[in-house]
Amino acid sequence: MHPLLSKINYTSLTIISGVSIFVLLGLLYVIKDLVSDNVFNALSNLLISILTCVLVSFWWNKFLLDASNHYTKSGIQDYYNDFSEIESTIKAKLKETKEATIFFMYGKTFINGSTSQIKEMLSKKDSKLIFVVASNENNFIKEYERFWNYPLRDNIENTPETLKNLFKEIDSKNRGQLKIYLYKDGGYSYSYYKLDNEVYLSPNKMVVAKTFKPITIYAQKTSNKNCLYNKVTQEFSFMLREKQIELIYDSENDDVEANG
Repeated sequence: MHPLLSKINYTSLTIISGVSIFVLLGLLYVIKDLVSDNVFNALSNLLISILTCVLVSFWWNKFLLDASNHYTKSGIQDYYNDFSEIESTIKAKLKETKEATIFFMYGKTFINGSTSQIKEMLSKKDSKLIFVVASNENNFIKEYERFWNYPLRDNIENTPETLKNLFKEIDSKNRGQLKIYLYKDGGYSYSYYKLDNEVYLSPNKMVVAKTFKPITIYAQKTSNKNCLYNKVTQEFSFMLREKQIELIYDSENDDVEANG
């Protein structure tokens, strides 16, 4: 869409078009006696059709422009049928990311499949990786276990130690910062992977069927305070302030450690 379309005042355009129609029709009536009725009618219909088409075209472009601006503000760039379509891209980007936040229930499959990428990211002094994983104290976990008929708590309990052990395998001279939070209170409506100024968000499925795979939305940070990236960041801040999440490990302060 041409950028000039965004500068058009569509109310003024409507008024100008309406006035133009009446002016041109008035001129046609002035010369009506100089042409045949057939020519006059043809010119009138042609003029009205052209002006109507122009007006409809501009208003349709305004509709498209408004829709485009809405999604531009949201930062949403792409949509994937399920997480497997984008998982390899996230792993590849993780290696180059300076600051990341990963929020999920326990992520056993992702962590086991991303060991080298996690270690490569944290092998840079200026890197910072935050994991927010479920706490066994979260009252919702028991219901998820019942609903999905899966021993979630066994995996949840091991996740923090798995991450800390990965971190300790990195040369202490080159380590970045690893922080681990436990999500103590609240249900899981989504998981996300925030990599620098990008975010991949996957809503959690609401069905028992293991064959159903939820979508993943990819978005970039924009200047709009309500873009998807900022909304995720704001919600993290709210959870932290309301003590829904608790810091249990900070590599820069190893004594900030507790039993999950």
